[in-house]
This record gives sequence, structure tokens and C-alpha cells, in this order.
Amino acid sequence: MVTTHHALTLALVAAVAPWLNAPADARRQLPWFGAATLLAGVLAVRAYMTAT
Repeated sequence: MVTTHHALTLALVAAVAPWLNAPADARRQLPWFGAATLLAGVLAVRAYMTAT
């Protein structure tokens, strides 16, 4: 069972991971960060919905 704490931790990891694994090509960085931020948002919403 995923608790709120675990879901929020996954959201934080999803937001921080692109900074560690960013592609060197500047044109690919924007979609990379955009997708990671979207994933972090989805995980944060899931954590909020689980908690309420």
C-alpha cells in the first residue's frame, strides 16, 4: 500500500531526477524537464487524492 508520504517522496524524486540525468543537448532539456514536472504533478495530485 502506498502511503501519502511515499507518494509525495516519489513526486519529489520525479521533480529532482531530471537535474541529475539531463541530456547535454539544450533542445532536449525543455521536453525532459516538462515531462518530469508533469509526472511530479500527477504523483502529487495522486498523493493528495489518496490522503483525502
